Amino acid sequence: MKQDMRKLRGRADEISKQSQKNTAILKDLERFANDVRGFVHFFERNVDLLCEQSSHMKSSYKDVLTWFGESPNTDSEEYLKMLSTFQTAVVESIKRCPHPLPDCVAYLKPVKPKTT
Repeated sequence: MKQDMRKLRGRADEISKQSQKNTAILKDLERFANDVRGFVHFFERNVDLLCEQSSHMKSSYKDVLTWFGESPNTDSEEYLKMLSTFQTAVVESIKRCPHPLPDCVAYLKPVKPKTT
């Protein structure tokens, strides 16, 4: 992406240089070149910010994996699927538990209808 932005900036600079030779279209071409430069500047800043955030997210994900004793190279889809499977199994076992449960998990257990 950054390479594409550099190309756009370069083309805008070329347009500016060429437009100096023809005063009839100078104003319009210079405005266009300035718009392209503004576009490039805006997206370069956003790409840099996204790169920073992505790097931070990858680091945080590796920290989570390490905390749970998993390899830092574990695929996120694989890991999240494993967590989902675990959570589903816990909820199912709570639903089948014949004993009274603490309030923090009791809501997961279906209420049996009262018979009269």
